[in-house]
Amino acid sequence: MQGLPESKKREWRDSYARAFKQAQIDRPEDPLEQRATATREANRIFRVGEVASYEQAMALPDWQVHINGDGTRARFERNGELRLVTIDGRKFAFPIPRKASKAGEK
Repeated sequence: MQGLPESKKREWRDSYARAFKQAQIDRPEDPLEQRATATREANRIFRVGEVASYEQAMALPDWQVHINGDGTRARFERNGELRLVTIDGRKFAFPIPRKASKAGEK
């Protein structure tokens, strides 16, 4: 879980353990489904809320932004837009406000 804060790693492990115990009760005959259910439940922490603006995209903590194969975060500027890929795979593009683009030029 590269780039994930320790607190979120702990939250993921705890959620997985709780869901796995419940899945063992619900489906004692199906170990594959037990693991799948626990993984699905634990992965809910990776869901990113709605991102509706440049400001919201910039305010996302780094751990909620996808890490590219080269280790960089998938939050970048191109052609006057901020482009973003969240850890849950959603892609966003927002026009960069004039005052934000001028601040970067100083």
